Amino acid sequence: VTASATNYTITPTRRIAVVASANVANVNFTGTQAAQFHRISGYLLQPNGAGVSGATVSFTGTSNLASIKTDTYGFYSRDAVLSGTYTVTIAVTGYTISPTFRTTVVTTTDVLLPQFTGSRPTYTITGYILTTTSVGIPGVTVGFDDEYLAVTTNASGYWVRDGVFSGHPRVIPVKAGWIVSPTWKILTLAGNQNNINFSASPAQYVLSGTVMTADNVPINGATVSFGAVRPAVNTSADGYRQTGFLSGTVVVVTPTLSGYTFVPATRQVTFGAADMTASFTGSPLVTLREIAGVVKDGSGNAVPNVNVSFGAARPSVETGSSGFFTQTG
Repeated sequence: VTASATNYTITPTRRIAVVASANVANVNFTGTQAAQFHRISGYLLQPNGAGVSGATVSFTGTSNLASIKTDTYGFYSRDAVLSGTYTVTIAVTGYTISPTFRTTVVTTTDVLLPQFTGSRPTYTITGYILTTTSVGIPGVTVGFDDEYLAVTTNASGYWVRDGVFSGHPRVIPVKAGWIVSPTWKILTLAGNQNNINFSASPAQYVLSGTVMTADNVPINGATVSFGAVRPAVNTSADGYRQTGFLSGTVVVVTPTLSGYTFVPATRQVTFGAADMTASFTGSPLVTLREIAGVVKDGSGNAVPNVNVSFGAARPSVETGSSGFFTQTG
């Protein structure tokens, strides 16, 4: 005689019964129910539907189950769960979990629990961007590593960013033409935080260039002036260099040196947020002279219509009726 049943282990596997002249009783078996393993799963989501990763999911109840973590999507799944009653709780730093727990009864199927919701409290952070003399700087962009939308300082240099979660946001103020100190700050945020202030000063840029002949020979000792913006400097074999120009400055650069002309005579340079260059070509000044004379014969008489040439330097000319000739240049 053998006995079988789904999800049971039967002992013994069989019995021998001898049937003669009477009924046979007590041909008994023992059935032990096999352990039934199931799964408890679910989600921890933010109010906007985004998953909360890294949360610890704990299980208490009929059997001891190790805790697990939620994945990137806020999903968790606990395998090898015996039939019984279990309470599920979730915890993660910086979040308030609702509900605080869920209780479920595991019978013959897997259980997908209704979602838990994790909410993070948000805070407001504020500050100023000021000059070294404590004057507010408007138009500074205050960023947060793309974690939150950037904000801009107002006319007083004041900025405010709300909706910031607890943690360690980084504050990064930037404005073209300005040097901000420090360049950024990392906060430890567990509540509203004010006076996250920075100091800024205008960036200073360099103007440089070469002053050379057409043959690329440096012209030393030329004076390069910058109007009333910055003091003049003299050229060397490396050209010239002057510092201290601010963004937005418009400067007219003029080279001068006795005995030279320069092309162009001036250059206008407008500074943005970078160093600038302005170079010039110089040529020695040429003083034009005159050659003149008279052609006479042996008797001292003037000889007209004589062709007088000057090689390749200037065109030839003829003497006049008085034997006189002249050429300039």
